[in-house]
Amino acid sequence: MAGLAGLTPPADFAELIALAPLSPTHFRSLAHPFRPGAARGVFGGHLLAQSLYAAALTVPDRYICNSLQSHFLTANSDVVPFEYRVELVRDGSTYIIRHVNVYQHLSQSINDLTLVYTCMVSFKLSEALHEPVLYSASQVRNQHCSERWAHAPKPPDIGLDPEDCPPVPDVDLPIWIKWATASDSDFTQIIHAVDVRRAEDKLLALPDQFSERKMYHFYRTALPLSDDPNIHLAAHIYTSDRNSLFISARLINKINNVHRVASLSHMIIFYPPSRPHKGTAVRADKGWCMMESHTNRSGDGRIGYSGKLYDQDGEMFADFIQDGLCRFGESHLKSSL
Repeated sequence: MAGLAGLTPPADFAELIALAPLSPTHFRSLAHPFRPGAARGVFGGHLLAQSLYAAALTVPDRYICNSLQSHFLTANSDVVPFEYRVELVRDGSTYIIRHVNVYQHLSQSINDLTLVYTCMVSFKLSEALHEPVLYSASQVRNQHCSERWAHAPKPPDIGLDPEDCPPVPDVDLPIWIKWATASDSDFTQIIHAVDVRRAEDKLLALPDQFSERKMYHFYRTALPLSDDPNIHLAAHIYTSDRNSLFISARLINKINNVHRVASLSHMIIFYPPSRPHKGTAVRADKGWCMMESHTNRSGDGRIGYSGKLYDQDGEMFADFIQDGLCRFGESHLKSSL
């Protein structure tokens, strides 16, 4: 079986999620995925993005991903290729449904495959150029012209230039950041395929009520992408999982007490741009998009994480929600660094 190319994840997002076809519905990953610090497996956003892309390779042009629902099943490896097997669930005139199972060879037997992740992906024939947006949380009807839309207040203007914001750490935990930035650390920072910048906490007024707290991140791909709308949506879903459960722990003042985290399930819904000149999907490589994140509940060894994605003009185009394993106590990283 062919191995993975290179020693580190590539900075080109298209190269990062590229797939080798083994059959019209069977694909194998080619590049090393990102594995955060002492994590037991690869970054979950990689599986989200690559499974969306694998499913997209089996649908006709003009069908755009409108939702993805997934479950992370077990630990995996960043040095063994992933195999994506796509089941053609339904091919309708407007909607197409795909079921993607992802496997790895994690044992000595070449014939022994472990199912590590599964998801359902829905694609929709774009109607964005034919039907107007009737309502959007980030828009209001212009009272002076019923046929036009005017922007409501955009996501909070936090008064920061994304270029001045620091890149998010590979592992957003104080203990890991202290180790990675120490003068005697052997940590080497990679160039991420999606450049994510965090608005510093000290510059944000966090309310006393946890349910009202939100964090904001700017992001865009490091390099230009093709005009394929589904590869841009793959970049967006990739970002929606970045440091997700660490953000949740930070929002409830537990960031110094994280013992272990792992994504359990993740769902995203995409909406098309409201204006035809933006195309059929929001580009991830032209200007900075924004991610808004919050958490509503934690307990029973789990924590909820959810948020919205906004395009370069402040229009919301995606909702996402994640269920994650999150245990608090002494960090297991102390024995791993």
